Amino acid sequence: MPIYTKNTKITDGDDVTKGTKADAVAASDTATASEIALIKKGNTNTSAIKTSVDAVKTSTDLVKTATDSTTTAVTGMSGKLPASLGQKTLANSLSVGIASDQGALPITDTARNTLVGAVTETAPASDTASSGLNGRLQRIAQRLTSLISLLPSSLGGKTAANSLSVTFATDTTGFPVTLGGLDNDNAVQTNVKVLPTGGVAEDFTAPLTGYTALDAAMLTFDKTTRALKCTIGDIIALYDSITISDTIVTSAFEITRPANTTAYAANDVIGLTSPGVLVFNGVSKGYGNSDGRSPAKFYDGSGYITKLIAKAEDSNMVGKNMRLWMFDGSIDVQTDNTPANFINTYQKMEIGYIDFVFTAALATGGYPATAMVDKIVLPYKTLATYITAVLMTKDAVTANSASSKIWIQLTCTKNIG
Repeated sequence: MPIYTKNTKITDGDDVTKGTKADAVAASDTATASEIALIKKGNTNTSAIKTSVDAVKTSTDLVKTATDSTTTAVTGMSGKLPASLGQKTLANSLSVGIASDQGALPITDTARNTLVGAVTETAPASDTASSGLNGRLQRIAQRLTSLISLLPSSLGGKTAANSLSVTFATDTTGFPVTLGGLDNDNAVQTNVKVLPTGGVAEDFTAPLTGYTALDAAMLTFDKTTRALKCTIGDIIALYDSITISDTIVTSAFEITRPANTTAYAANDVIGLTSPGVLVFNGVSKGYGNSDGRSPAKFYDGSGYITKLIAKAEDSNMVGKNMRLWMFDGSIDVQTDNTPANFINTYQKMEIGYIDFVFTAALATGGYPATAMVDKIVLPYKTLATYITAVLMTKDAVTANSASSKIWIQLTCTKNIG
């Protein structure tokens, strides 16, 4: 069946519910009114919302502008502060200044006592007396000066008056020592000292505590038992608990240079008027009593060179370094002012060498150049009756006078065989 529709034209005023275009805006969103009045109310509300949104946008824009300004200010301030905590270099630190009218800023402790003190502050009278820092430092400096004055002025051997005094403890009961030269059965020992309980050294040639008077001739060393014995049978002391002083001897030789002032190069021989070598006697193997005591002792030709003393007539020697080579037997003669090429030739005979430097003599009227080297422990053993030596330069030097003399003395400790 066909369906028919009818177009209905709604004209102004036909339907009261729809309302007319002239209807007033509804009084409220929920008021009873025509559709036209309610739409107008909705339009009014929309306009109000838009106005509010525009106001919020304006406020938001103002906040953003203020935020941007704050961010810029904070960024600028951050660039003027150190990048992190902790000490920085001058270029990376925040500069501050003290007010131009700021008074002095004393450094004080919790009791308001000044700690630094004036630069003219007097040192305290004692190490613990109250004082500022300046005074305390002066006190420390004074104490250091006093301490330095109690020490030797430099390293090396000194006179007794210029040496630091040391001593053994009052309750020392003895200490081990190393002995030399006690190799033969029944070798007579002299100059023997023992350190018994109680710490007092006693000489075997004087009465010992608890013993009758002894003569050095009564003492013998038994290699098997490692003990010193008296001829009456009493054991005096064991080998490792005594101190034995062997005979100390000195031997000297005087060099007379050739009659010229020819310059010496470094490592040249300083020789005799006629070619030869230096000879130091008195260190030989055999019997002797060079210490003036009896009976004679047997020396095995070994010992230690302990000191060198040298003197020169020529003042040009002052400040010049020298070397004395020593050998345990005869070597070929050496010619003055020639290179010292003898060393390799006599390697098997070398005892060693001693270096020394001439200094200006303190006293007038004697040799103008002197030298001394002590505390040497240079062992030797010779089958001959002497030690031979050659003197050589370590610095270039020119003698200021012909036929000038150089005197050299060696101190040796001879071992008892």
